[in-house]
Amino acid sequence: MGIRFISLAGAILLAPSALMAAAAQAPASHGDWYLGIGAGPTSFFNKVSNSSNASANYGVLGALASLYGGYNYTFTSGFGLGGEVFGDVRSPYYKDNNSFNPSYKARLRYTYGLRVLPGYQFNSTVSAHAILGYVRGNMRSTAGGYSHTSNLTGYQLGLGADYMATQHVGLRGDLIYSNYNKASFNIDGVSFKNWPSTMDAVLSVFYSFY
Repeated sequence: MGIRFISLAGAILLAPSALMAAAAQAPASHGDWYLGIGAGPTSFFNKVSNSSNASANYGVLGALASLYGGYNYTFTSGFGLGGEVFGDVRSPYYKDNNSFNPSYKARLRYTYGLRVLPGYQFNSTVSAHAILGYVRGNMRSTAGGYSHTSNLTGYQLGLGADYMATQHVGLRGDLIYSNYNKASFNIDGVSFKNWPSTMDAVLSVFYSFY
């Protein structure tokens, strides 16, 4: 009985130390501002039709450059939530000399918007996140020497991961799908309808002010 009492008393005395050690190992909650720049390949997809009963579906590959900045907060559980603003410039354009007469050309020139990034921090250097975004874009279309500029709105869905190479400098990779509203307009008396979307693979470097 005495031995059991001593063992129970020892366990009670050691419990606070064990709890303090576990708390010390748990990740501390923190928030940080960050700024990043990146680049990568992008695919520009578009379904086009016009009032002359011509239509086409196409996808073209190009490149983009991206700038973003935001704030991320990580809780002690490892889960986090971030928000950022971004802007991209894009190179791909489509020109069709066969389906449309006169020929039709379209280019999504730049995009910008807001993103929410729910994520999880696995350890001090590696984390992953989802991407939920609101995006606006500028698309220029040309037919028969006339042109039209469309201001698009849409949504983004994506996944990404971060790796902290140093205390303040990290690498980030994102795969992002963007879907835009239908763009309808007239060029030289011909009505056009466009259903654009993009798929981006972006590798970037960012600086954390934490």
